[in-house]
Order: sequence, then structure tokens, then C-alpha cells
Amino acid sequence: MGWKCLLGHKGQWYYISATDCLQERICERPECRKRQTRSRHLSWTDWQYKETNSCEQERFCERCRDEENQTVHSWSSWRYKHPEGDCTEVRFCQRCEKVESRLNLGSHQYSQQEYYVFSGQCYTEKVCQRCNYKNFTMRKQHQWGEWFAHPQHASQLIRLCGRCNEKETQSL
Repeated sequence: MGWKCLLGHKGQWYYISATDCLQERICERPECRKRQTRSRHLSWTDWQYKETNSCEQERFCERCRDEENQTVHSWSSWRYKHPEGDCTEVRFCQRCEKVESRLNLGSHQYSQQEYYVFSGQCYTEKVCQRCNYKNFTMRKQHQWGEWFAHPQHASQLIRLCGRCNEKETQSL
């Protein structure tokens, strides 16, 4: 395996000893002789579980016995924690029994839209029938009905928004 750096250095990697994975290379140019070292593991054992009910795995370099670790879970599929009253889903590791949960916003079961007023604007709100999560949507223009006589003030007219029941009055 040859090596050539940007300055034209060349050299071969060699293991420093037969029992470790440390390699060294020295530039072949007599005026340079730059030295570099690196760790290079070439032969790893297969991943093995550390314990029967654990998801921790380890492997070793067959040359120097360096160790690497990783965690590999065996997850079940996502399920609703409480199918009738929650949009939280859970899954279990079948090996170590670890539990993960998430709120599945895409699975809400929304009721019909309801309209309400906020800062004089007509907004929509949908409520999840499973977990009561409220989703507020963009404001809408009021959908005004016909003007009619105000029941308490004869000198005024009133009209209602067909969405949010906001009232608007006007003097005669």
C-alpha cells in the first residue's frame, strides 16, 4: 500500500509489532524522513452479546485485543399505550425490556372543526377525541350573517359570525 502526500512524500505502512495494531510509515525521501503513526485494526471478531438479557454487544481486534462496544435493541412494533384515551405509543425491546414512548401526532382522531374568536379574528380548533390534543389552525375571515334588530337596543342592528358567533353591532 503506497502513500504519497501533497508534498510528494512516499512511504509504506508497517506494523510496529506483531501483537498490536499500531502502524508507522516514514517518508522514503532522504531529505525528509517524515514519520507518521496510526492505529489500524484489520481483523475483528463477530459482535457478541455481553449478557443474555442485555443489548450491549462487544467485539475484539484479533491482533491487539482492543475492544469496541455497541447497543443493538430488538424493538417490537409501536402500539398505543392506552388505545382509548391517549395518542402516546410505546415499544419494548424484546431482549432487555427497555421501553420507548412517543406522541404520535399523525394519529390523532380529530372531531369536527370548532370556531372561536381570538383578538377579533375567527380561528378554527380541532380536538383529538382520543387524547384531547388541540390543534389550532390559521385564522379565517368571519362569515357574517344577515343584519337583524338588536333584541335589547331598538336603535341598533346586530349580526353574528356563522363560524364563531362573534357579534357585530351597527347604529341605525
